[in-house]
Amino acid sequence: MRFAPIGRSACPSALVIAAVATLATAASASAQDGSLSGTVARDSAGHMVGGVEIRLPQINRAVTTNYLGEFGISRIPPGRYAIMLRAVGFTPITDTIDIKPNAMTEREFVLTQVVAVLDTVRSTGAAQRRLPPGLAGMEERRRTAAGGYFVTESILRDNDSRQMAGLVSGRIPGVSQVFIGTAVYLASGRTAGDGGPTFRKKPSGSPNQCFVTVYMDGVRFWNGPWDGPNDRDHAPPPDFGHMGVTEFAGIEYYPGGASVTLQFNATGTGCGTLLLWTRDR
Repeated sequence: MRFAPIGRSACPSALVIAAVATLATAASASAQDGSLSGTVARDSAGHMVGGVEIRLPQINRAVTTNYLGEFGISRIPPGRYAIMLRAVGFTPITDTIDIKPNAMTEREFVLTQVVAVLDTVRSTGAAQRRLPPGLAGMEERRRTAAGGYFVTESILRDNDSRQMAGLVSGRIPGVSQVFIGTAVYLASGRTAGDGGPTFRKKPSGSPNQCFVTVYMDGVRFWNGPWDGPNDRDHAPPPDFGHMGVTEFAGIEYYPGGASVTLQFNATGTGCGTLLLWTRDR
């Protein structure tokens, strides 16, 4: 009769099996990731710009263009993202990109140079900071009580260690967090009957979620519709659980289409409109 050696098992341990399963799951998720590459120029003639910061705030990823104006970001989960470009001497821009699974997305960006204007008037008083156009517009709407809710830069800087989902839902009435998997979305207190992008199919007894329309630096970023995790035809709302407060300088929220200005009154804003203004570093 033969015996197995003492201290050794004839079968793989549960720990080994679990470790192999975890690695296989991670490898499968990684295999679905896409990537982004592109160039940044300062004019249509193709003069490239080096040292431009390219940032995806939703996943806290950033790279810098090389001397040829080229950049690349790999291993990006599929979905729609806001992309921000900043460089000294140029006007910052914000745009959106769609990352497809197992595919390379290529984009070309053109920055506009900032023209320096010298002030001919000397002042002995303290210099006053000039707000970017987006924030200046927000301040004007805040002063005139334009029917929205506002979170200013000073409040955001005092909460730099927090995530956006908790801060927005904690400071703006009527906005709540919706947890789906590892993502955290923002929804208004409205229901499907109010209109707007919602879950059109929900389990019995489960309320419909009315996800807010999102603008970033004046660019419409998300407006639905989205039917939930099984919806493969539409992009999901932004994941605010992975957005840091440090990226933003101002927040506006308008509960309904009647309270928001025409500039940001997208079709189907019955769930409310959230305007995000990024921070000038």
